[in-house]
Amino acid sequence: MPDPSAQLSTASARIWLAPNGVVHIQPLQNRMQGLSDAIENVSGVGIVAGGVRRPLLVHFQVAAAQTPECRAHYVSEEAAQIVCAVGIVTRSVLGRVIGNLMLGMNETKIPLRLFDDERSAESWLLERFGAKQTVALRPSKRPAP
Repeated sequence: MPDPSAQLSTASARIWLAPNGVVHIQPLQNRMQGLSDAIENVSGVGIVAGGVRRPLLVHFQVAAAQTPECRAHYVSEEAAQIVCAVGIVTRSVLGRVIGNLMLGMNETKIPLRLFDDERSAESWLLERFGAKQTVALRPSKRPAP
């Protein structure tokens, strides 16, 4: 049985941690996302990631609209502290438009790439940003001298 802390649902998405260390997020169908959704989802990814900066695979096959503030938060400094890279899987026109807008806003804070299928996205994430490169978000505590 999967660890219940390794998965959660927000008002606008389902988020889970795969056994290979990649965090997955699937936005809910036909639900426009605003800034509050992005804040909740970024926080949810951090919780599911267990305090480790991990690669993120976005299941955007059925895309819904996002506000500009929402898209900006997904590629913000806060998100970059939780996620080391993002692979977006989409075949829809809207998903590609949103993905390309995020790529344009990204300014290399988070490596981000669009894919047609999940296998290619996961391979890219694991090859470049797999378990060897994930780091704890919180510094380890040193014992008192």
